[in-house]
Amino acid sequence: MGPANANVGRTDHFRGTLRRPGVVTALVLVPSLALLLGAAYGGPVAAIAAPLAAVALILAAAWHAADATAEKAFWKATGAAIGYQPFTEVGELQMTTPLLHAGDRRVFRHELTGPLGELGLPAKLAHYRYDVRHEDKDSKDTWRHYRFTICAVELEAGMELFQGIYLRERRGLLAMGQHDWLRGRRLREVELESADFNDIYDLRVSPEQDQGRLRELFDPKTIVWLTDHPLRPHFEFRAGFLVVYVPGFIEDLGRVVWLLEAAERLAGRVRAEIAEAV
Repeated sequence: MGPANANVGRTDHFRGTLRRPGVVTALVLVPSLALLLGAAYGGPVAAIAAPLAAVALILAAAWHAADATAEKAFWKATGAAIGYQPFTEVGELQMTTPLLHAGDRRVFRHELTGPLGELGLPAKLAHYRYDVRHEDKDSKDTWRHYRFTICAVELEAGMELFQGIYLRERRGLLAMGQHDWLRGRRLREVELESADFNDIYDLRVSPEQDQGRLRELFDPKTIVWLTDHPLRPHFEFRAGFLVVYVPGFIEDLGRVVWLLEAAERLAGRVRAEIAEAV
């Protein structure tokens, strides 16, 4: 049984890092050198501050390395637990839905692929981040980062039924000024027959989307399930690709399983509508 979340074992990895010969040597030599340089060029205050700063930087680097090691161990164990394998080709993902082609640059990490529950459909799970470039008053680029955990499933047969469906949690006042990857797509806002659902979710569709088919996809059971789900799963369905996602990086096995189960449930609804239309 592997670690239940990405933080498990981080302290042990940190202690192990500090015991490495190279780190021990750095903790002795670098502060000593900093003390000499601080005393020579900055006086008594610098002689005290420079070694402390050197130690702090070394410890911070060791903690970062330990954190990365614990995170890597967690995702390796997660892949084994859910029966998924790593994959490296992410180009196709960036050609699916607006979210996965948002921003000025995109990064995928911890990519895993495997069968989606009882449906058995190939699914791709990953941490995903897109970055938006901003130019400040000094003409220097700064970047704003937007993080998600995503599960993507190809359902090509649903392309004709669902031309573009975008469900996400309503963006409140705190979202003002944040990047909106759906802005400018001339989507229609739709409200369903549930006040609770409409309070929680923002549902938008492409102009050509058939409303009857849309409401069949969001049957009463699915509306209640989405409203009550602890993850509040978001999804986009476009060009035959279903991308189920939540904001932020999931770093515990239980929530990974919840996301995969949500993707399975939503993919099952799409497949049911496909079967009914045949």
